[in-house]
Amino acid sequence: MDPLRSEVPKSIKDCQTAGIKVIMITGDAKNTAASIATSAGILPEGSDHSQCVFTGTEFGQMSAEQKIQAVNNGRVFARVEPAHKRELVKVLKEQG
Repeated sequence: MDPLRSEVPKSIKDCQTAGIKVIMITGDAKNTAASIATSAGILPEGSDHSQCVFTGTEFGQMSAEQKIQAVNNGRVFARVEPAHKRELVKVLKEQG
C-alpha cells in the first residue's frame, strides 16, 4: 500500500465538515481499499464495513433498489471496472 499524501486526511475532514459526502472508487482490492479509506478518514476506525464497502462485482449484481442503498450508504467501491464506474455515476446522479 502506498502511503497517503500528507494533505489527504485534512482534505477529507474539510469536505465532511462542509457536508460533502466523500466516496472512494478504486481498482484496489476490497481490504486494501478499506484500509486506505480508514487512514484517509473516509471510514471510521474499527467500523463494520459490511454496509459501506463494496466491490464493483457486488455492485453490478445488485438490484436497482440495492444499488440506490449502496450509493447512499457506501463509502468505498473497490475492484471497480469502467462499466461499474458508469453505473455508479448514473445511480449517484439519479439520487441527486
